[in-house]
Amino acid sequence: MENLSTLTGKYGEEGDKLLFKILNNGDYLKEADQELLAEKSSAKLLPKIAKRGLRYDLTVPFARYVVMNRGQLTFPFKRYQIQPVWRADRPQRGRYREFYQCDADVIGSDSLLFEAELIAVLKMIDRGVPSYAITGSWAGALGKPQFLPSVYLRLAGDGDGDGYADIWKSEVDAMTSIANYLLNAGWRRDEPWGFAVDVPSSFDRGSVRTNLVAPRCARVFARHSRWMRVSEWKKLGLVPQKGAWPNDNMQAALIEPDGEGRTAYLLGSNYRAILDYNCSNFYALSVGLLADEVRN
Repeated sequence: MENLSTLTGKYGEEGDKLLFKILNNGDYLKEADQELLAEKSSAKLLPKIAKRGLRYDLTVPFARYVVMNRGQLTFPFKRYQIQPVWRADRPQRGRYREFYQCDADVIGSDSLLFEAELIAVLKMIDRGVPSYAITGSWAGALGKPQFLPSVYLRLAGDGDGDGYADIWKSEVDAMTSIANYLLNAGWRRDEPWGFAVDVPSSFDRGSVRTNLVAPRCARVFARHSRWMRVSEWKKLGLVPQKGAWPNDNMQAALIEPDGEGRTAYLLGSNYRAILDYNCSNFYALSVGLLADEVRN
């Protein structure tokens, strides 16, 4: 509940019409101008008898704003507000007089992802995540690991043991959370993500082409060969650039990111775990190669 002088004018004429006006305490008509009463003009009378109000719905003016400005907006177009609210009347059992309210609208998408992530955001707030942490990137990702709210709820980790998975300010918690994510995506501790190989000039690429179509990131996985054991890749004449092969039974797929005749890579299941985090071959290769340099 706020003063009408504070609320009025913030949301335009249509928005002002959607404000609950709360009558002044006591005999509010006693102080009213008799001429205004006789005129029976609620627009003129209300400012005299009601000084407080509640904002309860912004969907109608929001929709009109979108229609009037659709040529200038990028869709899906999103708007949200989170702020403390007061109940003017006595709250019912189990409800609070002061509470946080979230108003959110998304226009231009039929995906249920937004609805699911909004519910996850509300659960985060209920768990005590501060309001500053709810502001994400353009795609809604949060904190150092860039987790969606639903991923935060499932996999955020409290690495420093203080009882709060702070992926925004704690590097330990952020790294713990990323490790949780990779483990959940199938990371195998004792297996490499992949390794660089030289491909012989006589290599028949058609013989290892995959006929499978990935259900997600199809263009990314289309650049991978079919899965084969390391022992099978050996027989086809591939040679590791570092001179050492991993376990013969390790499953791997071939990728030639820069084309034929350039450095190629045999990719293990851990590479797929990195792709689950960010589905881009160049991203996953960069992460893997950087990790090798750090380790060495």
